[in-house]
Amino acid sequence: MSTAAAHLELLGHLERGEITKEEYLAAFSILKSTSIRTRASEVRSERSPSISAPLKFRASVFRNNIFLFLVCALLLFWLAGGLPTIVVMVCLYAFISFSHDMKIHDGIVTIQHGLISKDQIEISLADVRSFRKKQTFSQMCLGLSDVEFYTAGDKPDGIFEGMTDADKLHAYIKQRQRENNVGRRR
Repeated sequence: MSTAAAHLELLGHLERGEITKEEYLAAFSILKSTSIRTRASEVRSERSPSISAPLKFRASVFRNNIFLFLVCALLLFWLAGGLPTIVVMVCLYAFISFSHDMKIHDGIVTIQHGLISKDQIEISLADVRSFRKKQTFSQMCLGLSDVEFYTAGDKPDGIFEGMTDADKLHAYIKQRQRENNVGRRR
């Protein structure tokens, strides 16, 4: 039902005495604010259609733990030697890299750690007050960073380590927060 049709229906209820003037005004203000939010979301979807598509990030575990990975490779090569070491290291890398995942969809950040036992954190983008990007010297050289999400308090509510696109994530979060603020002000 369109906004105009809903308004005419409200007027009909008021004229027949089915609702009071206060009820009419309350219903009209809700109808008006819903209409504005609907129009704002339509404008947002026309302006940037890719916003509704989920963003996915996977940690670069090899680059984030390169020294540990190399020490394990050398140790395995020394113990087992040759081709079995390469196969074991590739399998280990695949196993570890699929255990860290972050997805943003419908305004919710989902961070998952682990394959055998999963730890999952969900944070609403509307609740994110602060976004922190931390980099050690080795992470700066490899183009990685650790990302922390703060909603309230001094401790981070979500941490994602070994991320390659932290600047892209930061820009995305700021864009979503700006769009949500535009929708609220109208």
